Amino acid sequence: MSSFTFICAVLLVLVYGIRTLLRCVSSVLDKIPGPPSKSWLTGTATPHSIYDPDGWAFQKDLEENYGQVVRLHGLFGDRGLYVFDPAALHSILIKDQNIYEEMPKFQRYASTPAICLSNTSGFIHQPEQLLFGPGIFSSIGDDHRKYRKIMIPAFSTANLRGMVPQFYDVAERV
Repeated sequence: MSSFTFICAVLLVLVYGIRTLLRCVSSVLDKIPGPPSKSWLTGTATPHSIYDPDGWAFQKDLEENYGQVVRLHGLFGDRGLYVFDPAALHSILIKDQNIYEEMPKFQRYASTPAICLSNTSGFIHQPEQLLFGPGIFSSIGDDHRKYRKIMIPAFSTANLRGMVPQFYDVAERV
C-alpha cells in the first residue's frame, strides 16, 4: 500500500470518528426530557422497555415522568423520539407527513436495493419488504400515498358501519 493511500485511509477514519463523536456529544434532542441511558451500547433498552410486549409499565412511567414526547437512547448512542401525543401523531403521520423526514437509517434501509429470495414472488428488491412484504407498510413517499388513496374508501365511516353486523358475528364466535 502506498503512503498516499495510507494517509487517505487514516484521514478518512479520523474524520468519521470525529463526526461520530460530535454527533454523540451534542444533539437538538438533548433538550427534550427523557430517561437516562443505561449504557452506550444498549441505551434505554432494558428487559421491560418499549420493545417488550409486556412493557406497558415502562411506557406509563415515560408518560407520567417525561410527558408525551420523550427522548430515548438507542443502540450505540443513537437518539430518538418516542411520541404518543395523539395530535402530534396525527400531524406526523397524516396531516403534515411530507414535511417530516424519515430517519437517515430508515431511508438507507428502505432505498438500498437487495436481491433476496422470497418464498412467493421470486426476488425482493427492497429490504424492508423482508419484514412487511410489498405493500403499504414497506412503501414511502409517493408509493405510500398511492396505497393510502386506494385503501381509504374501504375504511370510510359508511363502509365500516355497514360491516358492524359482521363484526358482531365474529365477536360472538370468539
